[in-house]
Amino acid sequence: MSSEKEIKALGINEQFKGFEDDCVSARERYDDYGNAIEYRCVSIDEQLLELDGIASFRSKYDGRKNLIEQRFFSTDGTLKELGELGAAIIEWQYDASDTIVETRFYGSDEQPLPGMTVLHSKYRRPEEFVDFISDRCMSNESSAISAVRDIVVAQLTYSATTPGGNYAPDLSTLEQSQVIDSITASGTKHGYTFTTTTGDDGSTFTVNANPVVHGILGGRYFLFADQSGYIRYTKEDRAATAGDPSF
Repeated sequence: MSSEKEIKALGINEQFKGFEDDCVSARERYDDYGNAIEYRCVSIDEQLLELDGIASFRSKYDGRKNLIEQRFFSTDGTLKELGELGAAIIEWQYDASDTIVETRFYGSDEQPLPGMTVLHSKYRRPEEFVDFISDRCMSNESSAISAVRDIVVAQLTYSATTPGGNYAPDLSTLEQSQVIDSITASGTKHGYTFTTTTGDDGSTFTVNANPVVHGILGGRYFLFADQSGYIRYTKEDRAATAGDPSF
């Protein structure tokens, strides 16, 4: 038998971090062992809300109370991919000591997401692994932003020290001029790929940084910069452009 409790709006932001204030109440269902098996966001008129793209999620546990699956749903009850993670289903497998040994991610079609199976033995609980990949994602993004800034500075330095004042057409040229290191010049680091190109006459340049894996397992932001010095970004699955917002 399941029980249900309602949390009023006063505490909603603590219960659902990042969710918006128009979620009036959160409905939770528990199994006989006290495990939360379903969360739903409900408006003041009792309508199911879709916040951060998700209206509800359901959880499954094994006999040892280990969380083994979560499924995310839209308001019409169909599977919905969770924001930047891009997964509608997450599964965890444990060893005999209840330590997570594998995490798998599936799309809304219930098919495995390519490259999204993670083997690990360090984390005993799913929330520890989620914290880890969130931290790694933010670290990748921060490092990528710094690398884009370094490339911009390198381009400005190259222009200031080159006859004619043109910008470098590629990363290799910047490396040959000793204004970036070989790792940056390789075009891949911190979970991102980097490119720089110039306009036809060499008087302008652009820098793009794209996550190797788009989402929380790699990086959420596609980055763009040019001679203006502004670093721009998008969370959409495409290269950022001069028309996107800046940090």
